[in-house]
Amino acid sequence: MEPPRSLAAQLFLLAWDSRRERVLGQGQLGNALRAAALCDLVLQGRLAIDDRRVVIPANAGAARPGRPAGDPLLEDLVAATAADRPRRIGSWIQRGRRRTLGAVRDQLAADRLIEVERRRVAGLPLDRRVRVNNPRPVEILHTTVQRALAGGHVEPRVAALVVLGASAELRTVLTWRQRRAHRTRIAELTAQVGDPLPAAVKALKDARSYAG
Repeated sequence: MEPPRSLAAQLFLLAWDSRRERVLGQGQLGNALRAAALCDLVLQGRLAIDDRRVVIPANAGAARPGRPAGDPLLEDLVAATAADRPRRIGSWIQRGRRRTLGAVRDQLAADRLIEVERRRVAGLPLDRRVRVNNPRPVEILHTTVQRALAGGHVEPRVAALVVLGASAELRTVLTWRQRRAHRTRIAELTAQVGDPLPAAVKALKDARSYAG
């Protein structure tokens, strides 16, 4: 079984801790998933960055290779962006981050890639235990991350996946020591992708500083 195509779904799976059977870093994960979706849409030509704002490009209808067909989350984000005023990248990423987290999780569950158990105490939601039905896609994603860190040119989507996982400080992707050891390579991957990745990285950093 291959990993899902969308960057947001891939990042969610990379955040899964097999020992604890839960997804880690949920304080930052919603922002990271929004950033991943933004990178997906910009690389597909469906969104663009204009003066640090997220906009619908004039040629948005043009076909681009690698565009996932019928991705509900991406379709909703494009529609919401078209109906809204242009927003700066940081604002776009933080807007609706909890709904995005839920949407990605629910889609993975609908596709039977994961199972979600909602545990309750005194009738109140406490936690969501996540089980991955087949560990193979997660293993492939971790191998992809390590190969990208080893050097050389990689696909923009792979570079974005590595950088966003590191920027969100998801220790299931890279530990603190690994992030430190590979910071030069992470900077190279950020530059390889270009817009909107550097601004997305800054938005994730700003969100962590605000939360802290």
